[in-house]
Amino acid sequence: MKMFMFIFLNILNIKVFGFFLKNNIISRQSVNFLFLQSFPEKCIPTVLNNVHSLNNLVKNIKENDIIELNNYYDKLKPNIEYLSYSELDKVRLSLVIAYYAHYNQKRLSSEKFIIHPYNVAIILSELKCDSDTIIGGILHDTVEDTCVTLNEIERLFGENVRNIVYGVTKVTKCGNENENAYETNLVSMFLSMRNDWRIILVKLADRLHNMRTLEFMEEKKQKKISEETLEIYSPLAHRVGMWNIRNELEDLSFKNLNPMKYKEVVDNRTKIIKNYSQNIDILKEKLKNTLSKIVPGKYDLEYRTKSIYSAWKKAERNNCEISDLKDLIAIRVIINEDWVFNLAEPSSICFIILSKIHKEWKYVPGTVKDYINFPKQNGYQSLHTTILTENNLPLEIQIRTKKMHNIAENGTAAHWKYKSEKLNKKSVSWLNILDERDKFVSKKSLITSALKLPTIK
Repeated sequence: MKMFMFIFLNILNIKVFGFFLKNNIISRQSVNFLFLQSFPEKCIPTVLNNVHSLNNLVKNIKENDIIELNNYYDKLKPNIEYLSYSELDKVRLSLVIAYYAHYNQKRLSSEKFIIHPYNVAIILSELKCDSDTIIGGILHDTVEDTCVTLNEIERLFGENVRNIVYGVTKVTKCGNENENAYETNLVSMFLSMRNDWRIILVKLADRLHNMRTLEFMEEKKQKKISEETLEIYSPLAHRVGMWNIRNELEDLSFKNLNPMKYKEVVDNRTKIIKNYSQNIDILKEKLKNTLSKIVPGKYDLEYRTKSIYSAWKKAERNNCEISDLKDLIAIRVIINEDWVFNLAEPSSICFIILSKIHKEWKYVPGTVKDYINFPKQNGYQSLHTTILTENNLPLEIQIRTKKMHNIAENGTAAHWKYKSEKLNKKSVSWLNILDERDKFVSKKSLITSALKLPTIK
């Protein structure tokens, strides 16, 4: 009797899922819990049968595929547990669609193609992006490279995901087209980004994973993609304040374009860091004592080193050696602002800490920068100062609240978390230059103007 009931309920769940799929109802409210427990093993045939472009793949379903799909989801899930149950279900469904849509495709590395959208999703999940962005990342190549249509994506996941996939798709084949078509597509992509800033996040995550696996391409193509990354995607990441992605894109490009200079910078940087290590340990202990009197147990200390490309570029610009850079190494003081209830503005604590640090250590005149009251164009906020350690070595100190830090690290991706529409609009306000595109002689000059960044001294 128990066995009969188990079989009956599973059949019922699959039938129910088919109904919801046909009627574009995929949510925790509409799909019962028993179904969710059996997804995707019991329901993959139903999914594929109801997605017209994939229904011929039902016969290809193998036990190993299901095991592999579950492994991908199990690895991704810990990164996206901030999503709701219904959002997790949609992410899992998108993995099923992407897996079978790319079923017979392989990367140049000979790996299954699904490894690429999966890694794009991992990058986006590390940024704590919303579910539509992660699903868009998983599906971003399906319309361009498979039979899946935008209408099918919209029916399953909604208009937002459709728009993200469409926006990313616009520029996917630019590298295979002539220069004029490439520039036209870039302008088109930027216009799409202004309508939905999440397109930027997916495109940057897509480019980052491709750069990480560039060694499988022929050398000529590696150079071309690296140049394009430095010209377009690194400035784009900078524009939206995604420092970690920008730094990695620049370092990977630099390594491909000038491997000898890259190694030289790495070696010099490593030696300098080694010279600093003992001083930093002493300073951190002293800094902890100072902070414990102001914000006891309500702070984090982080250590950061200037990226390889940024260090080289700044040394070249200032015509100096890397060892002469005063901000090569920095300590970040990150304040948890939730407890600062007795101050009208939580950022005030940053100025209190700055004052205490200047009393404890000598600081280098002219190095204090107030990015809290005067944020950078991409929304970056922090207080900077450079002090001298006991061995007279310059060391930058950055002071910011936790919210500022999250936005500093993840840029536009962090804004949705704080539910600030004003911040979202400000992050892409530089795209308003596209309204004046008729004034530019060429699309290339328009793109250059849109991505142009102020010189960092």
